[in-house]
Amino acid sequence: MATTAPTAHAACGGVQHFQPKKLRRPGAPPLAIGDSVMLGAARRLQAAGFEVDTRGCRQMGEGIGVLAGRRSAGTLPDVVVVALGTNWTVSTSQIRGALRILGPNRVLGLVTPPEVGGAVSSDQAVIRAAGRRWRLRVKVLDWVR
Repeated sequence: MATTAPTAHAACGGVQHFQPKKLRRPGAPPLAIGDSVMLGAARRLQAAGFEVDTRGCRQMGEGIGVLAGRRSAGTLPDVVVVALGTNWTVSTSQIRGALRILGPNRVLGLVTPPEVGGAVSSDQAVIRAAGRRWRLRVKVLDWVR
């Protein structure tokens, strides 16, 4: 009997979307985009007023695609938090691309991704450098520290 490996989508799960429990301020709620790590925090983010869009195994490129889709739909909020990098790398060019999609008047929060065993990663360094480079537009949420 032959068996086949499950597709990546099946192994990682589909997108899970959570609408905020209550709005904390007028306008669109802040948006949190993440991978499987965010699944554990999704209900707390929702309770804090975030709209949450998460999927296991999500990489930064897919997160940027979510941003681009929201921009096309006219549904980008003023604040977007991205917690990606656990499953692959985050590059300065990807962060620059996200900022280009968001435009000059929105804020991008970037969460430093944890690494197995607490190791320091290039993703963490790239995110911290982006916070220094684009101080008014990028807010580093340094979960690792």
